Amino acid sequence: MALASDFTFEVGYGGTPRRPMGVAREQNPLRPSGEGCQDITLIDRCPSTVFKEKIVRARIVYMNAVLVALAIAAGVAASDEPSLEGRLAESEAPKTVSTPVGIHIGTTDSAGWTTTTYEAATAEANKKVLASGKAATVTGEVVDISCYLQLGKRGEAHVPCGSKCIEHGQPIGLLDNDERLYILFAEEHHPRRDGQVDLKKVFAPLLAKTVTVTGMMTEMKDYRALFVRVANLGGVKPAEGGTKK
Repeated sequence: MALASDFTFEVGYGGTPRRPMGVAREQNPLRPSGEGCQDITLIDRCPSTVFKEKIVRARIVYMNAVLVALAIAAGVAASDEPSLEGRLAESEAPKTVSTPVGIHIGTTDSAGWTTTTYEAATAEANKKVLASGKAATVTGEVVDISCYLQLGKRGEAHVPCGSKCIEHGQPIGLLDNDERLYILFAEEHHPRRDGQVDLKKVFAPLLAKTVTVTGMMTEMKDYRALFVRVANLGGVKPAEGGTKK
C-alpha cells in the first residue's frame, strides 16, 4: 500500500498540501455538475464540501443503527408473543373475578330472638312460628319493596325515588342473586311496635347497594322475612308514645 510519503504533493495557496503529483483528479459524486469543487480530490476539496460529506456519512451511520435496533426489537417481540394455540387456550381458560368486600350487617352471635319477641308469642301458634325461624345470612341488593313489586324498579337509577318511598314508610327488602326477595324488619318486637327502633336509619343509606345481612329468617306462604337487630346498629330512636300491649 502506498504511503503519503511515497508521493510528492502539490502545494496550494498558503502552503496547504493539495493532491499528490501525478494523481488524476477524482470526480466528487456528492456535488452536482457545474458547481465548484467538482473535480477536486478529497484532500483538495473545499471545507464546505468536506463538512457536508461528513454530515451525510453520519446520517447513514445513524440510520443503519436505527434499523438494526428496530430489527432486534422486532425479533424480541416476536419471541415473546404467545403462539396461536397459547392465545386460544388462554381465552378459553376460566377467569377468576375478585369480588370486593361488601358491607356486613349483623353477626351470627347476635342472630336470635330477643326477650320482647318471646314475650309477644302469647299463643302456641305464635311460639310455633318463632320455633321455625333460623339464623341466616343473605347477600343481596337493598331495594324499596313498593316500587320493586309494582314497577320492577331497582338499582342506582331508582335511588332518588326509592329514598323518598323509604323515608315515608314503605318497606325495605333484600333481593339476592336468585331474585328471591326478603322483607327486612327490626327484630326487637316491642321497640319496633313502639317506634323505638328505626330500620330505615340503617338501610336507607344503603339503597341499591349490595350488602350481606345476618338475622333471623322466617318463611310463610312464599314470603321470606329477615329480622335484624338494629338496636346495636344506630337504629334506636326515642319512643313517641307509651308502651302498648
